[in-house]
Amino acid sequence: MLGALNFVMTLNGVNITQYCNKGDLETTIAELDKTNFASTGLESDPGIPAHKITLSGLWAKALNNVLSPLANTPVKVTAVLTIGSGAEAVTYTWTNTALVTNFKRTLGAVDQSTWSATLNLSNAPTMS
Repeated sequence: MLGALNFVMTLNGVNITQYCNKGDLETTIAELDKTNFASTGLESDPGIPAHKITLSGLWAKALNNVLSPLANTPVKVTAVLTIGSGAEAVTYTWTNTALVTNFKRTLGAVDQSTWSATLNLSNAPTMS
């Protein structure tokens, strides 16, 4: 079972964990249709995997200073996500393949302002 610090997120060499209150790592596999006239039902083969990390939390200027430049002038950077701790920790590393997309700031007149972003990740991660 994970403790209070469930994950650590580093983007472009900057630890942004303290600005995150939620994170999702998603891996999807495209299904390639291989159904033909001899098929008795729908047939498919596995395609290429796609990876993305979705993060969100309370907005802070320091976080904005990390994400805004990457969203406004898109460039692929390194993303490192560690889930768990101690013997249960798994670290996923995408070297120079993380692209910040969908950087959103939700402004609160009464509630605190929040942010969310998606990191689209090229290639499979290195895991340790």
